[in-house]
Amino acid sequence: MRRSYQWHWHYIPFFAFSKLSFFKIADKLFYNSFYEEFQKRYTSPDQLSETYKLFKEESLDNILQNIDVDSEKKVLSISCGNGYVEHRLLQERPNITLYCTELSEEIPSFLDKNFLKNNLRIGFVPECLKKEDKFDIIYIIEVDYSMSNTQWVDLLKSLGDYLNKDGIIIIHSTYEHYYFSVRRHIEQFISTIQTLVNHFLLKKPVQLWGWKRSIQEHIALCKKAGLHEIDIQTNDGALVLTYFKARHDKRNKALRECYLRMAKKISGEKVWFWGAGAAYEYYKQSVACLCPQGMILSPEFAQATPSVDGISVIPPQVAADQNKNIPIILFTRAQHHDAMLRNIWEYFGSNANIHPVILY
Repeated sequence: MRRSYQWHWHYIPFFAFSKLSFFKIADKLFYNSFYEEFQKRYTSPDQLSETYKLFKEESLDNILQNIDVDSEKKVLSISCGNGYVEHRLLQERPNITLYCTELSEEIPSFLDKNFLKNNLRIGFVPECLKKEDKFDIIYIIEVDYSMSNTQWVDLLKSLGDYLNKDGIIIIHSTYEHYYFSVRRHIEQFISTIQTLVNHFLLKKPVQLWGWKRSIQEHIALCKKAGLHEIDIQTNDGALVLTYFKARHDKRNKALRECYLRMAKKISGEKVWFWGAGAAYEYYKQSVACLCPQGMILSPEFAQATPSVDGISVIPPQVAADQNKNIPIILFTRAQHHDAMLRNIWEYFGSNANIHPVILY
């Protein structure tokens, strides 16, 4: 298990609304403040990043496989967050009875107001649930990262008291491929020290976001909690444990569709292109270009490369002076994403309208 640090979420920088902690995990006050900012920027699920929705649709598909179209099952979502999956689940399975829990009182309004009033439980699980509550399906999407091993095991153990006979728990977790070696641990130690120094020098302040675990660690903790069957699809009263690593070709197809939807949303608008390289080439193969005002590259590249595919290359400060308000399509590999995002916010501000094209 390794510590994880983060400095933005949904393209909202944490430093814009909170003092960040390197040692203390984000608490209830942090999430309340975050969702206040979130609601200022996102008033509809359609406004969320297409890449984010792609990941959530993968989770939704797995949940739907366990619920018949005309099912009237009673379902519980643990820590529903912004409510995107719940919004879509009720669209696809309108006959179910859905309940949600969430730590923050500032939950976004993607769900019906009456639903929020009657079916939402604010607080920690299981304290916020009623003893008589019983569910056919309980699902948890990416919650384990914010919990220690002890907290996670205790939560999983408690959920068994709220399952109907033959009910199932669906857990969707990200995971990390990592292995033991002296060199790897030294590299991780050095990286942590660098992150710590940059945080306290205010060069790159970060928030302790949680923990990353391997598949083996996930399975061991589930077994410790008494979940006896761990499989991709099991309906015998145990566990559905799903990881977000789709097959490469399937993910590429999904990404192309994702970027096509993104392009349609801003079709006909003037946009900035930021970055070129492999991600830009991938984008060109996926969707038709929009109305680029220019290709934004660093000053040294802008001097050496006057144009890309007939699109004028300009440095970021020039683009920001011309227009800070038009959408920015960001082309990047995953490992360069954060650095490029910092550059965008430096010139365009933290409210920049960013549409990421990320080459994984």
